[in-house]
Amino acid sequence: MTINAAKIEDGLIASSDLAGELNHPGQDIKPCIAAMLENSYCRGDTPDRNTAALIIACELKRIGLNESEVEYRIQEWNQRNRPPLRLSEYRKAVKSAFSDRYNYGCYNHHFENTCIGRENCPFFNHVLSQRKTYNNRIFFRYRWPEILSNSAKDIYFLALVELERLKRVGPGGRIYSSHRQIAKLAGLSRRIIKKGLEELHSIGLIDYRPGLQHIWRKKASEIRRILPIPKPSLELMTKLEKGEK
Repeated sequence: MTINAAKIEDGLIASSDLAGELNHPGQDIKPCIAAMLENSYCRGDTPDRNTAALIIACELKRIGLNESEVEYRIQEWNQRNRPPLRLSEYRKAVKSAFSDRYNYGCYNHHFENTCIGRENCPFFNHVLSQRKTYNNRIFFRYRWPEILSNSAKDIYFLALVELERLKRVGPGGRIYSSHRQIAKLAGLSRRIIKKGLEELHSIGLIDYRPGLQHIWRKKASEIRRILPIPKPSLELMTKLEKGEK
């Protein structure tokens, strides 16, 4: 795999441009895939057009775009391909991306033409290489299960952990998700998800920026678990000792 200054510059500019368009943290976007979004593909290229469409769709979904937004950007990208994919083909790629069956990590051979190298990659250096380790037992040792509501516990220990795995950001990584997806993973109704997230945020277990749920302007919520797991405040522990919750 050849990595030169031009390839590095193309990747960094592509991820920066996409971050600016989406008002998204640039270091959370993979430069290799951002470059693919700016490239065009012909029949016989590597990766082929269908695979490239799926990879791009998976990345756009990972960083918080909803299905209609992803399809719009894939449609724009596809117009530059020669020949373009058929409508049914790129729609299939988008549907597949939202099936949660696919996720493309580093070292995938499809990134050979756009990878800028670990030492140059903001995503690798600021996200993958800084994954935090934590001990699950600390959560119980600090008595968080006794402090949290049942819904907050399910969100924290079921949904958010699974989302970190699905989005390959590791423990404590920044994730973008709809309340609908969190509700599905936690086995809860959507109406109580926001309340549970706000509870976790207020006591310092997560960072949480609510998304926009309006039909005309949907935006995923931004969530990050605080690691190492913090100790409960003196106020919370006092309430616990008094039997309050």
